[in-house]
Amino acid sequence: MGSITFLPINSLRARLLSAEQANALKEKGAIGLACDLIGYDKAYDSVFKNLLGSTIVCDTYDNANLISKKY
Repeated sequence: MGSITFLPINSLRARLLSAEQANALKEKGAIGLACDLIGYDKAYDSVFKNLLGSTIVCDTYDNANLISKKY
C-alpha cells in the first residue's frame, strides 16, 4: 500500500549545515536554506529544520550540481 513516518516532535534535532557547508550559501546560484524559504507554524520548527535544515535551494540545476560537487 504505502508507508508512513512518525516524527516525534519532542525528540527531533535540527539538522543544520556545518560552518564549512554554510559557505555554500555564498556561492553563485544559491538562494537559501529550504527551511528559511517556507512558512510554517514555529511550533514545528524542529520538524522543518530536521527535514530541510541542510537543503540548499538553487536557481538552476547546473549551479546546484556545481555547489554539490564543491561541498
